[in-house]
Amino acid sequence: MVLIRTWLKGMKSDPSKQSSVPLHQTISGVLDHDLATLKTFFTFAPDFVTREFQLRTGDKAVLVYLEGLIDKSAINNNILYPLMYELETINDIWNSSITIARTEIITLWTDIEKAIFQGKSILIIEGQKRSLIIDTQGWPQR
Repeated sequence: MVLIRTWLKGMKSDPSKQSSVPLHQTISGVLDHDLATLKTFFTFAPDFVTREFQLRTGDKAVLVYLEGLIDKSAINNNILYPLMYELETINDIWNSSITIARTEIITLWTDIEKAIFQGKSILIIEGQKRSLIIDTQGWPQR
């Protein structure tokens, strides 16, 4: 929490460090653009992780999170593995195919930012103008 407060204090005190992330806009559905937007916003977070992978359906996806706030084992075994090897259709993702954790569909950058700071993971898929918040909080290691 100290790192987050320090980072946020630096953002408020130095306007040149503020991101141009459109917080009240929706994600674009273009994976590279959405990923670049996230990386811009989390430039000063050294434990911001982006896990790019391909779904079993062939679609490109990325899972993003803050490493010190999540349960890495749950992500690897219960989220990434099913998405990469067991997923039948892209619609299964939006119909609660991830049963190990509570999920929520979101579209706004402001919701994505808040969820990441709460220790949740965000799944963004190429061509989709919505993303999935996945409860992956672990023991805080910050």
